[in-house]
Amino acid sequence: MTNLERDKYANIIQQELEKLNVEFTRYRTRWDNLQKDIEKVSKDVKEINTTSNKISKRFTEISNAKFEEKTVNNNVENLKILEMEE
Repeated sequence: MTNLERDKYANIIQQELEKLNVEFTRYRTRWDNLQKDIEKVSKDVKEINTTSNKISKRFTEISNAKFEEKTVNNNVENLKILEMEE
């Protein structure tokens, strides 16, 4: 192989490496963005789970509460919470 041929192939390889670098840079940027999106979704899921647990706990507390009714003329006029679990 002559020096001229070697230089030609070296130049072609260099051009292909530059193209590959552009693609890899694009890939890396997209990967980083995807990773951030996944982390955000994970954080959102944890927050929604916390809220769900609080709502569920509150429903349980309310359903276990004991009430005292005041009835006037067969109408419930006032409900007073006597005891509620916490």
